[in-house]
Parts: sequence; C-alpha cells; structure tokens
Amino acid sequence: MSKLLIEVNIFQKLLDTFFKAKGDGKEEKFKAAVKKQSPELGDAFEEYDAQLLKNAERLRKTLKNAGVDTSEMDYWINRVKNNS
Repeated sequence: MSKLLIEVNIFQKLLDTFFKAKGDGKEEKFKAAVKKQSPELGDAFEEYDAQLLKNAERLRKTLKNAGVDTSEMDYWINRVKNNS
C-alpha cells in the first residue's frame, strides 16, 4: 500500500472519530485531546468545527428562503451551539 493511501486512511479515521464524538456531544473533549498531542491539528479541528456551523447556518438560511422546512436543521444548529 502506498504511503499516500495510508495517510488518507489515517485522516479518514481521524475525521470519523471527530464526527462520532460530535454526534455524542463530546467534540470539545476530542478537540482538547487532539490539541494536547498536536496543537496545530487541534487548531485545525477548531477551525473546521466553526466552519461546519457557519456553513450549516448559511444552508439553513437558503433553505428557509426557499420555503423548505428547516426544523431539523434548527434543532441540530441549536444543539451544536449549546455544546460549544
């Protein structure tokens, strides 16, 4: 297996772990653990997490303007904001 495939596999596992933690409401604990091991990677996850929320809010606004029911997105966005 090439080095690139191994790196992609490791990165995919890291993202999977992040989203599992996020789904369980434990993303802050995950980010703190990553930041302790690698401050640069921890900062990257902080930035990524913030960008996910911004993109979700933009998508919600677009869908709401189009008349689409956004109640499930509203719930998720509020849950994410309250966990932060």
